[in-house]
Amino acid sequence: MLWTSSQPAAGIIESPQAFATGLAKGTSSLVKNMVYGTFGSLGNVASALGKGVATLSCDDEYVRRRQANQRKKPKHVLDGAAQGALALGRGFFDGITGIVLKPVEGVRRDGAVGLLKGIGQGVVGVAVKPIAGIFEATSKTAEGLKNTTTMFDDDRTLYRVRAAPRIFTKDKQLLEFDINECEGSMLLSQHEDLRGDKHILHMPLVGRKKKDFVVAILSNRHVSVMAATSEKYEYSVKSVVAVKDIVKREVVGETTLLIYTTKTKKPVKLALPSSEDLLRFDTNLGVVIIKYQQGRM
Repeated sequence: MLWTSSQPAAGIIESPQAFATGLAKGTSSLVKNMVYGTFGSLGNVASALGKGVATLSCDDEYVRRRQANQRKKPKHVLDGAAQGALALGRGFFDGITGIVLKPVEGVRRDGAVGLLKGIGQGVVGVAVKPIAGIFEATSKTAEGLKNTTTMFDDDRTLYRVRAAPRIFTKDKQLLEFDINECEGSMLLSQHEDLRGDKHILHMPLVGRKKKDFVVAILSNRHVSVMAATSEKYEYSVKSVVAVKDIVKREVVGETTLLIYTTKTKKPVKLALPSSEDLLRFDTNLGVVIIKYQQGRM
């Protein structure tokens, strides 16, 4: 939420106390968003520079290991500082030890040719890897500071964990931005069986652990449930049901949909936010099943 005059203005209409509260909230929001934007930009720049420097090492194994570490997102400032310190130490350690280890690895792999290549990687790495470590440490620390501003927010959503990508056609033409379609495309890309599916709709589920943001996704071929764990900043697929395997749907209460399949003994349970959401999801699922049976999907 960006700071605007509407917060204190709305408060002054109500009472002087409400005006003071609105002013405090507006100022807090302004500071929080300034910190979020500033350190977010700093982290992105440092990450991009570090990635570019790391590629100069000509060490594919090092680059892959560094990319895996980049996916570990810090939750707050202390976590960011810890990950940053580890990245910095790792950069200097890899650079110094590479002078000896890279020639040895090269000899074992390719003999004399590998020795020369290993010496080159070791010499370049001792200069490049510590610099890449400095950039990675800066990126981790900045990202930790940025994430600290939102870690106590009550309105965090599933899609703040990972930004939804823009969608391209088969001819690689960029489509007009639609947040719903972009989020659906991003969710379908998280599982191998769902890639290539056409997104129909997705909805949040209730009754799950608070630390997880859980969502049900309906595509032209599957019904799936995914969770984005805020602590790990990654997606996990809870269940994937093929439309062709669905044999029965049952509504329990006002908001729960049970999906029975030929593959599982227990039904897949979808606890939707409202009866309207349940009706919408079940209706669309019924249409998808009919179209699949008619060979139109």
